Order: sequence, then structure tokens, then C-alpha cells
Amino acid sequence: MNPETGTGMANKSPPPDPGGYEDDDARVRELLRLCYEDGILPRDIDPGEMAVQGWNVRFKVKDSFDRIKVQWLKERTITVIFRDAARFLSRNVKEDLIRAYEDEKVQTSEFGKGFSRGRVKLESLNVASYVAKSTTIFAWLMEKQSAKVVLGGDTYRMEFNLWLTKAQLREQRRLEDLSTFWVITVQVPLDAMFYLEAHIRRAIDPVILTHPPERDRLKPTLVNIKFDLDPGARPNMKDSITVDTFEDDELEVRRASSDTPRCGKCRAFFHTTDECRRGGRFHQQQGGAGGQGGRDDVAQEVSSRQIYHGPLGRGEASVQPATSVVGGGLAQPPDISFANIYQNLAFMAVPQAMQPNAVLTQLLQELALAQAGSSVPLG
Repeated sequence: MNPETGTGMANKSPPPDPGGYEDDDARVRELLRLCYEDGILPRDIDPGEMAVQGWNVRFKVKDSFDRIKVQWLKERTITVIFRDAARFLSRNVKEDLIRAYEDEKVQTSEFGKGFSRGRVKLESLNVASYVAKSTTIFAWLMEKQSAKVVLGGDTYRMEFNLWLTKAQLREQRRLEDLSTFWVITVQVPLDAMFYLEAHIRRAIDPVILTHPPERDRLKPTLVNIKFDLDPGARPNMKDSITVDTFEDDELEVRRASSDTPRCGKCRAFFHTTDECRRGGRFHQQQGGAGGQGGRDDVAQEVSSRQIYHGPLGRGEASVQPATSVVGGGLAQPPDISFANIYQNLAFMAVPQAMQPNAVLTQLLQELALAQAGSSVPLG
């Protein structure tokens, strides 16, 4: 079929615009409630003005409808931010953490007998949208602002913010970029870490805050470290720092800031979305995953490699190093978390731990085999 002429074997024109819709605020709000609370998509609404662009179709929706939609969502939707190790929890655990606040209020009957659960949509690795069916729980969570949840001895932080449209998010980020200045050292080599903060202080500006290291999305055996600096030091930004060692080796550490190009597909710095060579693979891996991205993508890409298991904690969804089989048992990596990078300088090497009971089991099996073959006298 030719997209320009509309001719082809199964040529069928789209239905005409029925028109005749009224900007009834109450009617639109009821349709919004059915859509976001009950999952019923409305059919008889004004689709807007349609323009065919080759194989694509663009709709300009009615301003009045869209304004009501945004207002309705702002009255009920909360953006949940998962901080630090909470980002790497599984999808189910993240949803359960949000649901826990509903359960708490249901048990105390504070929301009445007619209270029902809201909808949770995971937007990315550390962001979820929660559409509350009650404006009471919406107001309660907004007043709460943040929360800490303890699971298995680990503490996970969440923040509750107002839901914003994409345009509002862009404006918010623009204003934040003007008022803050941060530098991220990308894929830090082990032997360059020792001088990292001192070099930033000397070359750019004194560091206000050093954030905990995070696994690099593309190379999880390496880490990225973020530093907060004074906004007035923005003109001093350097793209990279080269370290000359006593053996005449060169260690290059690349740096990124809010002005550095960043890919919208793989989220890596130093290239744009159009220049990305990994985007196609990342999107294929994301297919059917609900667009969460992040943790599942990394797990698929590095399932056969040992990875950094340092200060990010022991979140349920953290990708673990490969285990070794000894005497029929699994030797798990040591359960260690670090408060900061200075407690884990050897972050790139995760030793394969051999549990004492596994060693004993192996020796007993070898002894039993030897005894059965009469190769080793016992007693």
C-alpha cells in the first residue's frame, strides 16, 4: 500500500470524524475515571485533528480535553521516586512498597469501607506513577513527602512528588540545572580512583558532596561517581582528566555534566539518541517488560560476567556475581555492603567465596569414593 496515495489491495478509508462533542467537564472527568481507575478506554471522544505523514499519523488533541485530563491527573497522581538501593528492587517489590501504604490505611479503616486500590505504573528504573482512587490517600502521601522501608535489614528510601507533564519536567530540570552543578566521573578505572576527588578539587572546584558510587549501565564492572560542586564553577568544567603514572602509563577518566550529550535510549553519556549504536538492542531487550528498562537490561547484558557488588546494598533485584558449584552445593558471594567507596577500594574484584560446609562436603564425598574403591585405608 502506498502511504502517500492511500492505494492498495485492502484500501479502506478511516472513519469520518463524528464531531458534535461537547466540552462537558463532568462527562470528561467520568471518562477519565473509567480509563485510569477501571481500565476502560473511551471510544466516543473527540480524537482531535489528524494529519497523515507517510506511515505515521499525528493527532492534535483538543486543548479543552487535554487540560481537563492534566488537571484530573494532578489531583490524584503521585510520582514515586526510588532512591539509592531501592532503584534495584524488582518490579513486584516496588509495587508492594507503594501498596503497603494503602494496606496500612485499610486496616485502620481511616479511608472508609468504600476505599479501593489505586493503579501503579512503573515508568523507569527509579520512577513509578501511582494514580490514587481516593483524593484522601493522595493528600496523605503528598503530606508524607518521603518514607523509609526496612527489608531484610536494609533501608530503602522513597520520595512522593507531584505528577508533572513532560513539558513541566523539562522546565523543572532546566531550572535545576541553572541552580546546581554536578560532575559525574564515568567508568572509573580502579587505579585512578585514589586521586579522583583531589583532581576534581584542583582542576574544577572544591567538592560540596560526593555521592555513593553506582554501577555503570553499560559496563557494570565499573562505577560512576557523582560530585556536587558550586554552580559558579561551571566554566571550569573539564571533559576528561589524564593521570600519568610512575610507569609512564596514562589513565583517562571522562567526566560528564548536565551539558554533556546523553542518549535517550541507552542513557549513556557522550552521544545522542541518533548516534546510539546500542539503542536497537536495548529496545529489543525491553520488549514486553513494560518499559521499565535499567536493571533487566543490565542483567541480560552481563549475565556471564562478575559485576560490581559494592556500596549499592543488597537490594532484591541486584544482579549477583556468577556462583560456583562445589560438591553439589552453591557457593554464594559474601553478603557485604559498604557505606562508602573508601571501604571497598577493590570494587572491581568480587571473589568467589567457598563456604566451609561446602569444602567439608567435598572432602567427605572424596573420602567416601576412596573408601569404596579401597584406595585409602580407614580406621
